[in-house]
Amino acid sequence: MRILGYGEDALTLYVLQEEMGTFLRKVKEKVKEEQANPNRAVVYYRPSFGRRGGSGRSEFGEFDAIVSTERAIYLVETKWTGSTEWKKDGSVKLKDNQLARHQIFQWYLEEWQDGASGQWASFATDERRSKFQTKFGKTMPTERPATLVRNLEFILQKLGGGGKKIQNILLLVDVLTDPCDKKPVSDVPDSFLSVRIDVRSVGGAGFVELQP
Repeated sequence: MRILGYGEDALTLYVLQEEMGTFLRKVKEKVKEEQANPNRAVVYYRPSFGRRGGSGRSEFGEFDAIVSTERAIYLVETKWTGSTEWKKDGSVKLKDNQLARHQIFQWYLEEWQDGASGQWASFATDERRSKFQTKFGKTMPTERPATLVRNLEFILQKLGGGGKKIQNILLLVDVLTDPCDKKPVSDVPDSFLSVRIDVRSVGGAGFVELQP
């Protein structure tokens, strides 16, 4: 069965499946460190932490991906040629909720790495909930049965407490019909490392082949 995909989610999955070596090599070039082994990387595709992240709510949305290597954890936000946030002048403007997602999860991860027991019940102390409320103006979830808590606990347990470097990644995927039409990149948000990958479109319409 042949599967063709279109748009941001499909392109993220394509890069994770077909271009992980390229992705990690380009990260390595940016941070000037030894390249991680793509065969040992673990990818969490579209991990969800709720969609109702309004004022006071603890949900903060979905990452396009989280990539964990031996040395680092990469929190990935993807934009492609058709994204309205990737402007014609090459600048990329992320929405406030997208920026907040990275800030909130990085806080969780750093706190978890800082001596957590590995269980949400002992992690969500009164002190941490107060710190979270003060920093983000939101209520930190406490109940284990809640889907958000289950998802957070699972991902944080898998990512571990080993003090890995945490890096925000802006994955820019240019779906090419003609290599001469490459979209420029001139400016990205602070705290994000941009990784650009060019992908040849199938049939020139922006589709990629997820399964031949």
